[in-house]
Amino acid sequence: MHRRQQRGHHGLNVGVNAAILTGLDLGSTFTNVPGGSADWTFSNANYADDSGSVDITITKAPQTITFAFISDKTVGEGTFELVASSGSVLGVTFTSLTPDVCTVSGTTVTIVTAGTCTIQADQAGDVNHAAAEAVTQSFEISAAPTPPDTSRSGAAAGTTSGSGPLPWVVLIGILTAFAATAAFMVLMLKRQRDEDRGQGHIE
Repeated sequence: MHRRQQRGHHGLNVGVNAAILTGLDLGSTFTNVPGGSADWTFSNANYADDSGSVDITITKAPQTITFAFISDKTVGEGTFELVASSGSVLGVTFTSLTPDVCTVSGTTVTIVTAGTCTIQADQAGDVNHAAAEAVTQSFEISAAPTPPDTSRSGAAAGTTSGSGPLPWVVLIGILTAFAATAAFMVLMLKRQRDEDRGQGHIE
């Protein structure tokens, strides 16, 4: 009395008291999906020969995707690369679910405008691996900061700005200094004239 256990191409027969019996041959070896049907034979000098057929089913191996974190971006940063891997070591493909905000070509993302960008990572599987569950990742793209208007900042702050017009505070200072200088010159001329007249009377 014995029972047969298939073990790949060859198998083990376990007899009475767990004794190992030799002589089982499955006749076929299956290592890939979906398997197949094996015609087995059993031949042992101590037992009656036997034979039969057995179906061997091999299912596809599952796999998962690991998608590296994507930080938030700003318009104007240009392009950047996506990084992801699968448990099967098969290549991962990427798709933009928001092409109006960002686009994908291969592993390269191009920023289009400000908004929420969503990228999906997929692995379709092969003859021995089932398709992986898709993984999506979203991140924010901020608008580029507006540069300051330097054409008015100098006049508003009362300072000069490049080669532009002088601010009114500086103009008032220049005019005041000019007026004071003119008044001093008029006064000096008046004194000189008075002195000349005094000397004329003495002679």
